[in-house]
Amino acid sequence: MDLATWVPFFTAAAGASAALVGLLIVAMSVNVESIVRIASMPSRAAATISSLSIVVVISVLALIPGLDAVWLGVVVLVCSLGAVGFATDSMVRLLRDAGGHGEITTPFERVIRAVVGVIPVLVCAIGGVLLLAGLTTAGLVLTAVGFALAFLVAVLNTWVILIEIRR
Repeated sequence: MDLATWVPFFTAAAGASAALVGLLIVAMSVNVESIVRIASMPSRAAATISSLSIVVVISVLALIPGLDAVWLGVVVLVCSLGAVGFATDSMVRLLRDAGGHGEITTPFERVIRAVVGVIPVLVCAIGGVLLLAGLTTAGLVLTAVGFALAFLVAVLNTWVILIEIRR
């Protein structure tokens, strides 16, 4: 598969994720005092920023002319594993924060919210592995699915950091 056919996708993904990172940082700066009062919220914000940042980095590097699928796989895997660290930290802190924020009412709900943040970066990491294994189409599709999931989770987390945190 020719990576050049994915240029429009990576261009759009870079722009969209960069805009969301900017929105999230503004939301954090407006609510920084509220964020630090909730034990799990700073790591949740960091995980959200990292998941969107890898979309920017992967997308920009994917636009390098002549980059092949194996090198893109290395980029996707390395970036994703870095973001997995932030997502895992967030997950652990959210699971430990039994008092939590008023929005989380049950342990099951806390587990779901904790796991949801890890899924996008794990999907991207699997996409990177598939790219390295020579399964270019599957790797690109899984990476794209990871990007889409990262956008969804980031929008939800940005809403929490901007609005729900003040309730």
